[in-house]
Amino acid sequence: MVVLLTISVCVAGSELLIRLFLPQDTFGRLLMNRPAMFRESDVLEFELLPGYKGKYVKEEFDTTITINSKGYRGREFDLSKNGRFRILTIGDSFTLGIGVEDNESYPARMEKILTNDYHLKDIEIVNAGFAAGFSPDTYYLYLKERGLKLQPDLILIGFFIGNDLDHGKAFWHKWVETDQEGLPLKIENEGASVENNRWVLRKKRLRYQLPVLRDSHFFHLALTSASGLKRLLTGAAGSSSELYNPFIYKVTYEERTNVIVKKVQTLFRAMARLAAKEAIPLAVIMIPAREQVYPDEFGLLNNRELDLQKPQRILAGFFQRERIPYLDLLPYLKARSKENLFYFRDDMHWTVKGHELASEVIVDFLVENNLFKRS
Repeated sequence: MVVLLTISVCVAGSELLIRLFLPQDTFGRLLMNRPAMFRESDVLEFELLPGYKGKYVKEEFDTTITINSKGYRGREFDLSKNGRFRILTIGDSFTLGIGVEDNESYPARMEKILTNDYHLKDIEIVNAGFAAGFSPDTYYLYLKERGLKLQPDLILIGFFIGNDLDHGKAFWHKWVETDQEGLPLKIENEGASVENNRWVLRKKRLRYQLPVLRDSHFFHLALTSASGLKRLLTGAAGSSSELYNPFIYKVTYEERTNVIVKKVQTLFRAMARLAAKEAIPLAVIMIPAREQVYPDEFGLLNNRELDLQKPQRILAGFFQRERIPYLDLLPYLKARSKENLFYFRDDMHWTVKGHELASEVIVDFLVENNLFKRS
């Protein structure tokens, strides 16, 4: 009895100390720290909640996200352009700017550069990150149903290499309805859903399915420590098995990857067609994954089984054939990777420095390619 009581006191004390000084990602804390900024959509998998303002807190950042009355991150804007040159930036969490403040995302920084450095006072950039979902099929459907109604003068698609090709989360989508060309008319997500205005997985990790334990800081620290020790002892840390999406770097693609690549290309072709019909220039920004910029951190410098630049080469060839202007950010980030940390270490999104460099390079690309022609 005394032993049991002693163990209980030690566990309770440890729980309290960990909660105070080394808080873990318990189920409750995970939900609390994630922004309740989503709502269900009649066409897309979700849409952003108009008027939302709240915190997004993780170990590496503590930021505020503001969604305006029209469902886009950042300040308000009039539907009527009033003579302004409107750039619509479509993309996922990189475009939204997870990990940085509203005015630090690359779309917001681009507008500041163009206004202050290029003295273009009538420039307006709409950040449709997440407002358009987070993968090419939702980008297409958003553009068709909502984006074009904003009457943009230029459309930029931020395409994240890391999960927009051959990755389960990006294509958990069920195309509930399709048109005569087989393109989506309505999309549902079979892997995640909106719950209490948060975007959560339908099938939660085992650690978050266990009553009581899922909210124990002691339990989660023990699991994390055991996992870290296992990787250290087995040498698995930094291996290709730890990559978010290793399939896209394989020298020879699996058939499923080839299928997804063709599907993505079809969707880009369809988006370019929509823009061309309205005489609106469209360009693609290829956003690299962290392992492509910092391969040494993943033990990939001399890995002959993987080709880290293969996705960009395939897409660049496609964009050239289709005459779709594109910008590959990989060489620019790699060239200065020793100067700054452009990605968070665990979260894997861009830091403030990542958004700074991206905005500068994208603006130069737009100017050099004369993409400021009014529609």
